[in-house]
Amino acid sequence: MLTAQSLDAIHYLRRAEAERAWFERLVTAPAGAADLNAALDEMSRSVQAEFRRAQVTLTLSGAAAGVALAVAFVAGNRTVRTIRKLARAASALAVGDYRRRIAVRTGDELESLGESFNALGESLLERDQTFKEQAEMLAGMVEAARVASASLDARECGGAIANAVCAHLGASDAVVFRKDTDDGGVRAVGRCGSRHGADWRRLAAHSAESGDYLVIAEQDSALAGGQEALLVGTPLVTGAETLGSIVARFGDGLARDDLRLGSLRADVLRAFAIHAAAAVANAEVHQRTEKYSEALEDWVEHVSAVMRVTEAISASLNLQEALAALAAATASTMNADECVIFLPDREGNLIIRSCFASDARRQDLLQTKLRPGESISGQAFAQKNCAACRDAQASDDESTRRFGVGGGFRGVLSAPLIVGDEAIGAITLYCFEPREFHRKDTQLLMSIALHAAVVVRNAKLYTMEATIAERLQTSLASEAPERCRGLGFAGRYIPALDEASVGGDFYDVTPLPNGKVAVAIADVSGKGLEAAMHLAACKYMLKALAYSYPDDPAAVLGELNNAINYCFHYDFFLTAFYAVIDPETGTILFANAGHPPAFLVTENANMHTCLTSTGIPLGAGPACRYHVQSVTARPGDVLLLYTDGATDAVKDGVRLDLEGVHKMVFEAGRCSGAELVDRLYEQLSTNLDPHRKDDVALLAVSFDSAVNVSEVGGSLGGEQRSITSQTG
Repeated sequence: MLTAQSLDAIHYLRRAEAERAWFERLVTAPAGAADLNAALDEMSRSVQAEFRRAQVTLTLSGAAAGVALAVAFVAGNRTVRTIRKLARAASALAVGDYRRRIAVRTGDELESLGESFNALGESLLERDQTFKEQAEMLAGMVEAARVASASLDARECGGAIANAVCAHLGASDAVVFRKDTDDGGVRAVGRCGSRHGADWRRLAAHSAESGDYLVIAEQDSALAGGQEALLVGTPLVTGAETLGSIVARFGDGLARDDLRLGSLRADVLRAFAIHAAAAVANAEVHQRTEKYSEALEDWVEHVSAVMRVTEAISASLNLQEALAALAAATASTMNADECVIFLPDREGNLIIRSCFASDARRQDLLQTKLRPGESISGQAFAQKNCAACRDAQASDDESTRRFGVGGGFRGVLSAPLIVGDEAIGAITLYCFEPREFHRKDTQLLMSIALHAAVVVRNAKLYTMEATIAERLQTSLASEAPERCRGLGFAGRYIPALDEASVGGDFYDVTPLPNGKVAVAIADVSGKGLEAAMHLAACKYMLKALAYSYPDDPAAVLGELNNAINYCFHYDFFLTAFYAVIDPETGTILFANAGHPPAFLVTENANMHTCLTSTGIPLGAGPACRYHVQSVTARPGDVLLLYTDGATDAVKDGVRLDLEGVHKMVFEAGRCSGAELVDRLYEQLSTNLDPHRKDDVALLAVSFDSAVNVSEVGGSLGGEQRSITSQTG
């Protein structure tokens, strides 16, 4: 309004100024009557009056505007100060100062806002206090859970749990109940406070049985003013098992809402109960473990002793070495003066096969012989159970007393060596002084005997099998005489398996009744003992057929093929080169059943004649026919026979093949058959790929005597391939 009046006054003032200027121009105009002048004066006075009135109006309007601005400034300043108070109070609440309050007495909305701020501070202060109490409660329960878990006694653990519930959750009394497996009820394993009624056990049993969190009211007149208390039952659950429950009494004005599911105390108590259950279970396990700790230590010592003995004897498969190691290890483990091992002989008597004793007593002990049931060792063997005697020299058993006096020992403990249901021997401890053998001594020796019996049986079987295998390999070993009817022979055998001296390859030299010499080399399919068995059959059938057909190599191979097919039903096959040599003429009649071609090295080692295959391998099918071919050798020539282990050998990543063997023979140059075999053996034994290794048999026949026939050809047909050295 003041602004409008001021603008109106300014408008009138401007208009008056304009009119005054106009009248002044009229006055200055020429010609004028007296009445005109008077009129002009009147108008001038009127305009001046109007101008003065406008000035007054403007002055009054300005004064009113000033007063209004002053009033507005005072009111605004008061409002700003109130808002600043509210802002400072809000900042204090933001940083956690919930005790800050503001006083506003404006009687308007700002005063209502100030009261709201004060109410907010009170609410936040109460909430902060509640959070602090809850944090302290949780921290206390966590610490209580740690303390309970550290308790290794079940009752100490239960007491720590009950004390924690009272100290940190505000319970006046608490009891920890454990399920009783004997009567199906519950029993207290820890308590805090003295007010525990019969209804506590019922609540505990119900909570433990159902696994539920329960709250019931208990009216106790002994409480001040007849105040109602609340009983809470919480199950102790670990995994899928409920061990028991915690029952606590809460008073001090706590309402049901403070303990209902979902409340802080209920959640903390249920979480604590899970840790408490684990602590109780651990304490009980520890108590059970503690009861058997001594037995467990004895058992660990027992097992360690057995393992020491087992490790000592399992290192050897030789029977005598295993028995000696068993006697020494057992005497050391059992702290005995002597230890002997009895095994039955062919007549069934027990004899000492090995002993741990001084050299002076060893010979006497080895002369001991017992019948089953005689003395302590015989009793253990016959009854298949441990037998002991504190003092053999004072024993009521005559045989035990006699052996004790004669052997100079007193304390005796013996255990049978049993495999399955059979006693295969006995192990006996001797002590020079009387000794009381306790139950753990008997158990330890029995355990040692049970483990040792298997090792002894395996060593015995291995020794037996090794002896048989050695004799078998000796009988099957490829052999060739150095000289036979004017011919020189040299052979070498390289087995693929280091543990076998006989594999599936063999060569043989057989003098025939007609004055000739039969030479054979063969390769049986397969490896190991099975191949050796097939080799034995083929070797001796071949020898028999060589005598039956002394001049016909083809007939020998044909009949051998029929015999293998008939007797072994195509279980295996073999390649073979068989030749009959006439030492007087140098004629070589041969037949080849799928075997690598033999080499006839002639012309001072400058030419090799390949004696190629004349039929399929033996055992590959019935009624197979083989053809005889012939060549003639001169003095100085060498006939080289070999198996496919030579051609299949891999050297520097490349398979030798037939060309590689030819190259080795050419590089060997002019030499005797023995020298040629030695050089080939050296090259084939070294620098070869071990993963591609096969049996290799080499046989060389040297023609040293004078022969009259010089031509090289086949008198019975056939075609030979010659290779000439590039260096000769």
